[in-house]
Amino acid sequence: MTSDVRWKQRLANFQLAVDQLTEFVTKDSLNKFERQGLIKDGHEWIDALEKRNILAHSYNEEYAKQAEELIKKNYFPMLRDACAHMMTLQ
Repeated sequence: MTSDVRWKQRLANFQLAVDQLTEFVTKDSLNKFERQGLIKDGHEWIDALEKRNILAHSYNEEYAKQAEELIKKNYFPMLRDACAHMMTLQ
């Protein structure tokens, strides 16, 4: 039986995206982006950053399952919407 590694790939991709965002995004700039209409919910972005910091160094399967659900239900749609909005700005 093969192991399902999709959750690992999703988590790795999410962590990469968050790492890239944290290089130039601070909580103050999230508020600025929200005021400018570039993102919809700054609190959700802050939550994603905080959860990423907790999950990045947790090697607990239960946390991984929770992370997968958060990514699928909350963070992926948030990133998809931000990407789609930025594409309209080109």
